[in-house]
Amino acid sequence: METQIRCTRCGKEKPASDYARKNGNGKILVKSCKACIEQKSARRYALSAQAAGLPNHETPPMPEILKPAYWRKYP
Repeated sequence: METQIRCTRCGKEKPASDYARKNGNGKILVKSCKACIEQKSARRYALSAQAAGLPNHETPPMPEILKPAYWRKYP
């Protein structure tokens, strides 16, 4: 039977396979489950987009000087 670990964020007991490893192939697991980390990342991404004044999942427009057409126009 796989070891059950309690997530520090949601408080649910889940199998060790639901947790990421800290150093890739090591035995040390992170304290929060993968689902909680995913939710935290999505929330953080949405807040940073709001702070930049962008709707969610929209990248800022590319400045004209960085576009390839600009450099073809002015060699």
